[in-house]
Amino acid sequence: MLRLLLIALLLWSAGLNAQNRSYVKYLVDSLAGSGFAGRGYVDNGLHNAAEYIAFQFDSLGLGTPGQIRFQSFTHPVNVFNGACEVTLGRTLMPGVDFLVHSKSPSSIGTFQIQRIDSLMILNPELIQILPGYAVLVQGVSANNFELNAARTKLIGELAAQLPVINPVKKLTWSVGSEQMNFPIMEIVDSLPELISENTLTLNIEAEVIEFTSRNVIAEVKAKKKSAKYIVFTAHYDHLGKMGPAVFPGANDNASGTAVMLDFARYFAQNPLKKHNVLFIAFAGEEAGLVGSKHFAEMPLLPLEDIRFLMNLDLLGNGDDGITVVNGKLFEKDFARLTAINKKHNFVEKLRARGEAANSDHYWFTKRGVPSFFIYTQGARNAYHDVRDVPETLHFYGYENIHRLILRFIESL
Repeated sequence: MLRLLLIALLLWSAGLNAQNRSYVKYLVDSLAGSGFAGRGYVDNGLHNAAEYIAFQFDSLGLGTPGQIRFQSFTHPVNVFNGACEVTLGRTLMPGVDFLVHSKSPSSIGTFQIQRIDSLMILNPELIQILPGYAVLVQGVSANNFELNAARTKLIGELAAQLPVINPVKKLTWSVGSEQMNFPIMEIVDSLPELISENTLTLNIEAEVIEFTSRNVIAEVKAKKKSAKYIVFTAHYDHLGKMGPAVFPGANDNASGTAVMLDFARYFAQNPLKKHNVLFIAFAGEEAGLVGSKHFAEMPLLPLEDIRFLMNLDLLGNGDDGITVVNGKLFEKDFARLTAINKKHNFVEKLRARGEAANSDHYWFTKRGVPSFFIYTQGARNAYHDVRDVPETLHFYGYENIHRLILRFIESL
């Protein structure tokens, strides 16, 4: 009889785990879908995503500190909400063949191409700029640090004078907050047109706007009245659109946002005994951690009342374990996490990193708030590009990662 009960319990637990994973995948599919336009600054992508997350919080019955669901702030963004056309012998595909650097200005015209080779890169005094041309900077090297450093520096200097073609191995985009004098076109270095063509035609529309973004906030009160908080954070913004190219941001960071919402669902049904739980979906992370910086400077609760902050980002595939930023900074808390993992064997690899300004935990860490930034290690073929889609995420080991974080939070 006992054996049957244990089997039934295991089957019930497996069903819940599958349900949790399905819920997270459903949220990722939604947030990385076409209706949110890459959760950026064009076609109401970021605004719609904020409303969607607020709806999820409302549906779970979560309250807010001070009745504030949205915390608004403004910041400059360079947006590409019009034409984004590059012709190099043929019309190139945005996001697949090329990217326009995120700080590029508008540019319309046809330019002859001047080529700069490795010798010129290392000896810039040999370069004679031809007015009215565009320059193609060659000399990419996999193992020559001096050449690559000089090349990067030169590209920045050239973009102050004329359009630049920068051949790259992988297209990786970002969010710009200002404009250079001239555009930089990052083009996949395997395109034969880079060798054969001598004319570049551009039709690029870009403008810097002052954008209003919103952090989305929810709260679950402790079972007993408490002034202390556990905080879960995840940035929901991504890169948005560059002309017609869309950057879905499934792993970065629809995945972390979905996992945060999964914890919100859990704690809505299972409040902690002595800690309130605050959930913050940050905007503006990709624009320079501006949403979390705003909250840290204008907090809705005293930062000293935060017992611990758990930042969730890049959680789509965990087949090679997880990494904990600040694990080497908050050593006692990491030792606690490690002991829990060792006892239950939740994840095979648990790595600690030091302090890093690479996600939204940073501004809280700088103000003395104990904080971890957790991300998964595993297959990650897409990052800050158009290929970061839900189909690439498998959430390997998600159930055990969820259990590990939960046990850690409940032990505080």
